[in-house]
Amino acid sequence: MAAAPPLYEQLRRQDRGRFLTALFAPQPARDELIALYAFAAEIARVPYLVKEPGLGAIRLQWWRDGLDGVAAGMPPQHPVLEALGQAQRRKPWRFDLLRCALDARERELDPTPLANLAACESHAREAAATVVLAALDRLGTERSADIEVGQAVGIAVGLAELAGGRLAPPLAVEAAARSRELTAEARARRSEISRRSLPALLAARLTEARRDRRPDGLLAARLIWANWTGRY
Repeated sequence: MAAAPPLYEQLRRQDRGRFLTALFAPQPARDELIALYAFAAEIARVPYLVKEPGLGAIRLQWWRDGLDGVAAGMPPQHPVLEALGQAQRRKPWRFDLLRCALDARERELDPTPLANLAACESHAREAAATVVLAALDRLGTERSADIEVGQAVGIAVGLAELAGGRLAPPLAVEAAARSRELTAEARARRSEISRRSLPALLAARLTEARRDRRPDGLLAARLIWANWTGRY
């Protein structure tokens, strides 16, 4: 599979952190992670692009229908869906994970605030951990330890995003603290992790910048170091 350079550039603009982590994956998984993360970035934008929940639901339904086309071998003419379709020919996607992420983004259209930390963690599991688990699947990871750590990393990333944006204090503080706790727990299991899983688990290095909603000028260097040492 040869992902088009424009899709790389699109992801770099929309989610530089995930873009950089994907570059550490070998081919063909690298192109597939670019496609996956571009999909995740597209659906994450929807709640912020619309003023009416109904319009957001229509956009997300378009993506659901697009996934159905990918699964059927007939992706719509859209660069992200076409790239997902190319990857589908090599190995089927975990569509349960991709659809779960879509459902989570649709729930973001509801203006009702998340009630407590448990609700935040549930949302992070569905919106963000699904993406990490899908990435691990493309990397060929089947070990239970890698999947458990991937789940923790994904929830940590999702909580960091919530703490940096949607939540008001004190819940934002709780979510940030839980994100740090999960990241520490994931890192404590580093010796159990397969090297092939590392490109997906490097997402743990994105949590601080997402919590603080600030660019990390040293992120590329931090990721190079993390990949070299295995210290996600």
